[in-house]
Amino acid sequence: MLLESYKTFEPANYLQEYYSTVDLENRSLLAFFAEAYKGIDPNSVMLEFSGGPSLYSLITAAAHVKEIHFSDFLERNVEEIKLWKRFRHRSYIWINFFKEALMAEGLSEVSTDDILEREELLSKKLSDFLLCDAFNRHPLGQRCYQRYDVVAANFVAESITPSLKTWEEVVNNICSTLKPSGTLIMTAIQGASFYCVENHRYPAIAVTPEDVIRVLSYQGFDVDNLLMRHIPAEITDISAKDYKGYQGMLFVKATRL
Repeated sequence: MLLESYKTFEPANYLQEYYSTVDLENRSLLAFFAEAYKGIDPNSVMLEFSGGPSLYSLITAAAHVKEIHFSDFLERNVEEIKLWKRFRHRSYIWINFFKEALMAEGLSEVSTDDILEREELLSKKLSDFLLCDAFNRHPLGQRCYQRYDVVAANFVAESITPSLKTWEEVVNNICSTLKPSGTLIMTAIQGASFYCVENHRYPAIAVTPEDVIRVLSYQGFDVDNLLMRHIPAEITDISAKDYKGYQGMLFVKATRL
């Protein structure tokens, strides 16, 4: 099972590798979320599917949904988010992400009070914590029948397998947690053969926009009106010492018909 390779995954190393600074890729992500969550029904219940140990993707979401249920395959990643919720006033790792997210939403000047207010809001909206398995046809467990108004899957399906067929199955499994007429918000690395955390390589698949449109069409999404954005990776030279294994990023928002 490919997920076995994540048993040695260390949240602290991952956060240091990808979220120690708000770089160009992260700013682009935050700008996309500011765009994507506009128009979401404020009574929506949202699932963050396999969110890892990170919460950058939830900062803007908190201002647009009623509740957020957070899930991951690894209990240690879920615990990382629980710890932030409990001790957020002692946590400094995400402060710059809160500031950048609020600026992406339109605040020209972001005060400490603005950040504290959004931290408090996100803490309140985080109402449930779950374990998930993207390879399972019942990814939240056979006893979980809840379907969500909004499902966010950030760097999940393409980052756990080198197989296009398996990627399709994983996307289908993730979409099974979404209600009819629900909204999927998905981000992915592009042109990927792997991605790195320190010196460890994790499997990845090079999906294309056409692949995404095809699988979302099969799942009954309105592919004629989806929101899709692309950005290049900061490092695209495969011979570079700090090359992360991917060529760019793809951001998608789609609604089921």
